[in-house]
This record gives sequence, C-alpha cells and structure tokens, in this order.
Amino acid sequence: MEKALTRALSGFLPICANCKKIRDGQWLWIQLENYIKRHTEAVLSHSICPECMSKLYSALNDTMENLEKEG
Repeated sequence: MEKALTRALSGFLPICANCKKIRDGQWLWIQLENYIKRHTEAVLSHSICPECMSKLYSALNDTMENLEKEG
C-alpha cells in the first residue's frame, strides 16, 4: 500500500458560516486554503465547479457547452 503523502486533519475546526475562514488559535481567522497549507503537506490546485462556472461565467459556460456538443 502507498504511504500517505499528506498529514490528516482531525478534530474540531471552527469555520465561519459566512466567509468559510477557519479559526487558527484563539483570535486568528484565516482562509481555508492557508489553514490547509499551514497544517498539512497537501498541495492545493484551484479549479471551478460546474455550478460556480454557471453563476460566474455564464456566457463562457454556454460557449464551452456548445463546443462540447459540436465536437
């Protein structure tokens, strides 16, 4: 079996219901991506889910869908 390359997060993580920042310590709130970088060996790769693509880039999303249908 392959060895795990990242440290696992465990326990209770206080996360803001609105902005999704995580409390790191008593008063410090940091972005989720930064928390993962600080506390794991994981490497993050940004992408965009289909739902957000539709909301944020509807014209581009429509063009991509049309190209997929044609191709």
